[in-house]
Amino acid sequence: MGSLIRNTVYINNKIKKHPDVKNGGFLPLAALIPIVATVLGGLGSAAGTIASTVQKSQANRENERHNREIENQLKSGTGLKIVKKKTAKGLYLNSGKGLRL
Repeated sequence: MGSLIRNTVYINNKIKKHPDVKNGGFLPLAALIPIVATVLGGLGSAAGTIASTVQKSQANRENERHNREIENQLKSGTGLKIVKKKTAKGLYLNSGKGLRL
C-alpha cells in the first residue's frame, strides 16, 4: 500500500502544468445544466401528479356527497316533483278539418 502512495506522489510531481492554463470556471459546470434541468422537471412532474390526485380525490368525495343527498331527497319525496303537463292555448291543425281555435 505504501508503494502505491509513493508512486502516486511521484506521478503527480512529474506532471507539470502550463502557467497560463486556467482551472475551474463556468465551462466544467455547463455539463451540469441539463442534469439540473432534468431533476427540476422530474420534481415538477411529481408535484403536478400529487396535486392532480388530491384534486380528483376532493371531486370524488363531493360527487359521493351529492349522490347521497339526491338519494335521500328521492327517498323522502321532497326532491323531484312530477307536474301534469298543461294544455297550451293556440292554433291547432286537425287532420281534414282545417284550423281550430
